[in-house]
Amino acid sequence: MIYTVNNQSAMLEIPKHVKRIGVSMSGGADSAILCYLLAKQIKEHDLNIKLHPISAKFAVRPWSYDHARLAVGVIKKELQINDIFGQHYKFPVNLKECSSDEEKEKHFNHVISFLIMNEMIDHLYSGKTKNPSHEIMSKFYDQQPQIDRNNPTEKNLYKHGIETVPWAMVDKAFTIGLYKQYNLLNTLLPVTRSCEGDKVITNNFTTTCGKCWWCEERNWALQSIHE
Repeated sequence: MIYTVNNQSAMLEIPKHVKRIGVSMSGGADSAILCYLLAKQIKEHDLNIKLHPISAKFAVRPWSYDHARLAVGVIKKELQINDIFGQHYKFPVNLKECSSDEEKEKHFNHVISFLIMNEMIDHLYSGKTKNPSHEIMSKFYDQQPQIDRNNPTEKNLYKHGIETVPWAMVDKAFTIGLYKQYNLLNTLLPVTRSCEGDKVITNNFTTTCGKCWWCEERNWALQSIHE
């Protein structure tokens, strides 16, 4: 199925051979709406598929699993489903393993390889989006985006035949726009979290900092859907 928000479009399809789909869920908005739409397709087409959320419990981002769990709960309620979801896999990531984006990805890939090799999932979906334009990002207070999200191509949509990244060529204004399309701005979106500010500036992760790159990206996307 093709989803369109303003001038951006993305395709989200489920391979016919899969029975156990893993969904990388960070607790953020992009992965939550991806999980919602996958669950919606499975329900509407009566597919014999289980969704398995996969979340890391980062030492520097301890809220991740909790927000992912809350998002799954809202999705179940919104779609009135229970049996579509299988086990929610979570794994701890210590300070050394999350010292850089490269280390995080390396550790995550090991976990996914384990899940696939042991037939716990058949296919993985990730909700990573591309960066906003350089013009937009230049206005952010924090100038530390993920470089690998710049200038994506179709090669970024599929990885090694086992991972699909459907939002790779659209930005966060697209995914936030999907919340508006499906009337989820006041239900699913509020239980997600984008802020990566440390525990000092977020009152032990109970508030958002409003200044980190991820907060600014989210705020920009929210403003864009009201323009």
